[in-house]
Amino acid sequence: MAERGESHETLSAVHFAKLADSLGDAVHEVIAEFHALAVTGALEIERASAAADHDVARGAAHRLRGSSMTLGVERLRDISAKIERDAAAGEDISCELIEALRQEIAAARDAMLVAAPAAGRPDPTGPPASSAA
Repeated sequence: MAERGESHETLSAVHFAKLADSLGDAVHEVIAEFHALAVTGALEIERASAAADHDVARGAAHRLRGSSMTLGVERLRDISAKIERDAAAGEDISCELIEALRQEIAAARDAMLVAAPAAGRPDPTGPPASSAA
C-alpha cells in the first residue's frame, strides 16, 4: 500500500497535458532531457549509496523529485522522495528501491512519449475541416 501522499499513477495526465500545451513541439526535447537527467540521477544515487554517501544520494534524489513534480511524473516523484527521506535519515538505499527507481524512469519516459503527441494538438479523429465554399 502506498504511503500517505503517494500516487499509483506514473503520470498525471492533466498536469502533463497542461505542460505539454505550453511547451508545444519542445515537449519532446524536454522529455529527452528529463530522461537523460533522471538516468544520471539514478546512477548518482546508486554510486552514492554504494559509498554510503547519504548527502550525495539525498541531493540527487531531491533534484529528481523536483523535476518529477514539475512534469507530473508522480510515481517517480514518490520513489525519489522515499530515497531522499531514507538518505536524510542516514539509512542505506536498498537495491530494490534503486531498481524501482530505474524501472519508473523508463515507465515515465514511455508515458510522457505516449501522452505528448496528443497534448496540445488537434484530435486527428475530430470533425474534418469544412468543405463548404
